[in-house]
Amino acid sequence: MEKVILSKIADDSADDLAKFATMTRANVLTFKVEKDVIARGGKVSCFADLETSNKRVLATDKNLALQYFDDPSKLYEPPTADSAA
Repeated sequence: MEKVILSKIADDSADDLAKFATMTRANVLTFKVEKDVIARGGKVSCFADLETSNKRVLATDKNLALQYFDDPSKLYEPPTADSAA
């Protein structure tokens, strides 16, 4: 079950990617973390659940992690085919 949930986190739908183009990196991270918390049956009001999911999302999505730690207030840039390789 762990692998199925991780693949859902890493694979963003086309709708999500379209939304991400207008969001800051911090907003994208928050969205993905809350999505992960809910997918695992946690509560978005629980700090421990958010912290665990935050670590998981940053470890799973290296592109987002690099961008977020560079400048969380800039617009998110989805990975290109060149950067994914």
